[in-house]
Amino acid sequence: MADPTIFGYSLLDRLGVRAESSLYVAYDGATETIDALIGTWLATGALLDAATDSQITGGQILIPLQADGSWKAAPHSSGNKNNEVIVMNFENAANQYATEVLLPAYLDAMISNGKVNPAETHLAALIANILSTAGTADYQSRDLQQLTALRDAFLSSRKRRGMTSKTKALG
Repeated sequence: MADPTIFGYSLLDRLGVRAESSLYVAYDGATETIDALIGTWLATGALLDAATDSQITGGQILIPLQADGSWKAAPHSSGNKNNEVIVMNFENAANQYATEVLLPAYLDAMISNGKVNPAETHLAALIANILSTAGTADYQSRDLQQLTALRDAFLSSRKRRGMTSKTKALG
């Protein structure tokens, strides 16, 4: 693994001050499972809990991943940038709240008559994958409700770190 996995713990002391403790972890990704990593995170948390006066209030396992070699090697030299975004709102059957999925630097072909065209080949494939329940992982809302349909999609501009400010003259 080029980038180590990070076990993170959030600790709370008697004054209400939060602190973070992190450990870098190497393992064989071909043989270890997520459940095994969670078990190791819990076991290490028990040792950390016994070694501190603070309370562990939660944490995370961060698994950095490398880009797939079959993906493009560089951004296209023309087209949209990351601040130009398609916002897709997905529904679930449990409540009225939408789950937002952002698509930065969308392909120009995804826009028809100034509006997002969800039937465009690449966008339709992405939407179908997000709504599919046939794979290894099912995409969910923040409150773990299965996404059931695309409610709407629209264009937006989002400020991104490192982008230079530009003023556009209108009229």
